[in-house]
This record gives sequence, C-alpha cells and structure tokens, in this order.
Amino acid sequence: MHNLIKYSKLFKAEGPMRLNKMKIEEESENLYEFRVKNCIFKGVFDKFGFPELLGIFCSIDNATYNIYAADDIVFSRGGINNTISKGNENCVFICKKRNKW
Repeated sequence: MHNLIKYSKLFKAEGPMRLNKMKIEEESENLYEFRVKNCIFKGVFDKFGFPELLGIFCSIDNATYNIYAADDIVFSRGGINNTISKGNENCVFICKKRNKW
C-alpha cells in the first residue's frame, strides 16, 4: 500500500493529474481512498467534442488499479456510476489492502 500511495502522490505532483482537483478521504496502511473533481480528461474531451472517450479513460483506471499488486490490494469505485463519466460529481478511488488468511 505504501508504494501505491507514493506513486499516486508522485503522479499527482508531476504528471497530468496535477491538473485535477483531488481530495484524499483516507490514507492508512490498509486503505487509500480519494476523489477526483474537475477531471482534466473530461475537460479536454468536452472541449474537442469527444465526451464519449472519457469512459475509456475510466476503464483504463479500473484496469490499472486492479492489476497493480492484485494479490495485495483490491480496487473499487465504491459502487456503480461513481465516476464523472457516469454523471457522478467526482470519481471515487478506493484501494483496500487484501486480507490474507
């Protein structure tokens, strides 16, 4: 979880995500939850007349977070339609440490 949080913060500080507004809801060794408002990709796709492409980027997020450390971390959106592309006011990112028995 530590590396995921570190990478997320680096990507937010130095990558294209720095243009998003992000609020961290919880950050611990077992849970990393944040929300994104004012998605840069939504703005770009809307501006150029291709709003339907936003959902593809949300799918890439889903795939990336579900592949990253899949044995250790579970990713979810906290329910269906919890993305800007589905009409929600923000995108929900929830990364939970997987319980090992």
